[in-house]
Amino acid sequence: LYWLWFVRWHGEGHALAEAAIDIEGPIDSAVEARAHVGAGLLAAVAGDPDRAGEMLEKGRRLYAEAGLLFGDGAALLYTGSGCQGFGDIPGADAAFAEAGDLFQRAGSEFGVAWARMFQATNARQVGREAEAEEHASQALASFEEIDDTYGIANALIELGTLLRHRSDMDSAIEFHRRSLKLFQELGDRGNTAAAIAALAVDERQLGNLEAAEDLLVDGLEIAESLEAPAAVAEVRYLLGDIRRRRGDPAEAEVYLLASLESALRDDRLPAQETTILAVEGLGGVA
Repeated sequence: LYWLWFVRWHGEGHALAEAAIDIEGPIDSAVEARAHVGAGLLAAVAGDPDRAGEMLEKGRRLYAEAGLLFGDGAALLYTGSGCQGFGDIPGADAAFAEAGDLFQRAGSEFGVAWARMFQATNARQVGREAEAEEHASQALASFEEIDDTYGIANALIELGTLLRHRSDMDSAIEFHRRSLKLFQELGDRGNTAAAIAALAVDERQLGNLEAAEDLLVDGLEIAESLEAPAAVAEVRYLLGDIRRRRGDPAEAEVYLLASLESALRDDRLPAQETTILAVEGLGGVA
């Protein structure tokens, strides 16, 4: 469910960053830095790693010149996310670790917790699950200490996924249900869809295919409303896999072809991985 990070980058607000860069006359360094970081995020969403890296690096430099450690750390988190999304795991590791150090120096427990969350997702993506669980557990403790509901919900969904990988299904479902409830209360549709999909995968692993499908139908409706191709592709792939397992190859093929179509509209790593899964799935129903 790595695509949930990219869902956050959509929206008209980031488009304003491109215009802000070209403002004539005096401009506050922090404002200019934020503009460049926003432009970098926009470029990442558009699948342009060179432009994203250029803008994020300039934003970092402006924050550093102004002595704004928190802003510099936040820019590094986005830089690391871009590296992660385009498959540069070592680059992401370095960026997240440096961001954590900057937040520590700035005295921001909030920032340190988010750096740990990003480190957790990065470690999980490459199979370093013990490390991922340690980072996510530390992040959850910090978020609970500072009463950050959004952070708690994110840490719960990450820990739930890691617990599923350890076959601790009762705990995985508990964490994912808690995460879903919090995201719904926050009105966060993107992460609500992610939590629904996480629960659906839990149910699939337990063999509860009908329950998994019901959840995914709800998740697909939300993902489509967000116009996030990688998210739509993943949910459609999961629905295709469920239909295959339920003995309906024709319907499975429809979902898998639709998943492939959505995934090919996005050239970042999450969509590339879904493309591979969809192609393999089509081979299985041929």
